[in-house]
Amino acid sequence: MLSVEEVLEKEPLVKQEGLLVGGYYVEYKTDDARMTLEVMKKAAEIRCRSNQSCQSDRFCLR
Repeated sequence: MLSVEEVLEKEPLVKQEGLLVGGYYVEYKTDDARMTLEVMKKAAEIRCRSNQSCQSDRFCLR
């Protein structure tokens, strides 16, 4: 995670109002499939249920 100062250093034009922290995601250094697998393994370890896929019949914004 990045502090507000670090975010503003990297992206000076970002909206500052309400900014608390930032994250930095580097696509070319991340193996998405491996990351997904590790998240699923951790979820199973702490006894969460997971699905490979699901179907939705509506979308709700709150």
